[in-house]
Amino acid sequence: MKKFQYHNAIEAVVFFCLIAFSSLSFSAQTIELNDDFSEVDLDRHYITFFEDAEDTLAIADIVAQRDALFRPPEQDVLNFGHTASSVWVHFSVTDNGAANEDNVWILESSFPLLARYNVYVFSEGVETEAYSIGYSRPMVERKLRHRYFAQPITLKPNTTYDVYVNVKRANGSVQIPLKLTRPVNFFYNELSSNHAFGILFGIMIAMTIYNLFLFFSVGNRAYFYYIAYIVSTIVTFQALTGFGFLFIWKNTPLINEYVTQLGATIAGMCSLLFARNFIELEKYDKRLNRVIDILVGIGLVLVVIKVFTDYFMSLQVSTYMNVASVILPLIVFYCWRKGSRPAGYFLLAWFMLIIGIVLYTLTLMGIAPTNAVTTNSVLIGAAAEMLLLSLGLADRINTERKAKYEALEEQHKAIVRLKEAEDRLMHRALHTRTTGLPNR
Repeated sequence: MKKFQYHNAIEAVVFFCLIAFSSLSFSAQTIELNDDFSEVDLDRHYITFFEDAEDTLAIADIVAQRDALFRPPEQDVLNFGHTASSVWVHFSVTDNGAANEDNVWILESSFPLLARYNVYVFSEGVETEAYSIGYSRPMVERKLRHRYFAQPITLKPNTTYDVYVNVKRANGSVQIPLKLTRPVNFFYNELSSNHAFGILFGIMIAMTIYNLFLFFSVGNRAYFYYIAYIVSTIVTFQALTGFGFLFIWKNTPLINEYVTQLGATIAGMCSLLFARNFIELEKYDKRLNRVIDILVGIGLVLVVIKVFTDYFMSLQVSTYMNVASVILPLIVFYCWRKGSRPAGYFLLAWFMLIIGIVLYTLTLMGIAPTNAVTTNSVLIGAAAEMLLLSLGLADRINTERKAKYEALEEQHKAIVRLKEAEDRLMHRALHTRTTGLPNR
């Protein structure tokens, strides 16, 4: 009996502890800034979020219901995949610097593909600042014109602020990496990254010019498809990095809805056509050649739909690119096993791009550290891919020239042997076999 009562008491204590634990609401840490901080990554310890699937709540509703709506994230960088929801992010910040004057910090988010990006700053329940800097608005309306979202906010000393960020994209990929940076550090970091981007884009442009020269010299269609692949990839990366909206179509926000989807689809189509001509697929399997035709046809349908409609096709384009990214290496691997030398270059180049994509994904998930290499790993992988493919094209030229030279050499040897045979026959016809003297 006592044993039964003892177990009942233990169960009751555990039960009430679970109830008490579950009733506790998560409270994110307030960011305590001081003179020792130059930048702070806003990870899961500092932020909470709410996903408004219907996009019906305004900032007043969000502030009034914050404790009931917001919850902590499970990852350091918010990544929602393809969603049409309106996403709200909240964090609290206090500047405890020694100076008795207002400090300016830059709230930055290095994912520029968000149609809506609104920032609201509150102090003691009163809105002090509000900004709308999504890519659906012209670049000129931003207080700080930058390739991704970078909004200066003013913090009075020893005052706690509640900052809300609201983002939305129509069924596209939504990521919200957030950081607070001092202006000096922000511009220094941006200067360093611009140098890296300049080198990478310079490599791509150099590869374009180099292969354009080869195309006019050799006239092979593989070079044309490769040039089209490089150009479409450059245009896509201009949108993904925000440089396109910053420098090229800054007064035409609508172009943002088209560039990424069209550029990625055309790049996928050109990579398929280039691979087919580069590895000379018809020599190994004509059925696989028809598979390439089907994939290119699907890509062409997506391009036509996007050009003639305003339908947001990010999910369809992503699916198309993923399917092509799986099927194409398998086809190339098959040709490599059959003895295709160019297929080896293609597989190595494709592997470099895949490494960049995986590394960037691990960075978004908070597994890999965030730095200049991991943040730009996709662009680095693409540049390495293009460099290796250019080397593969050059190797193909050398291989073809060597094959032509060997063929000409064999032809010359055959002509020489034929001439020697003719000379022997003529000698036999004009000379006596026994004496070797000329006939009458």
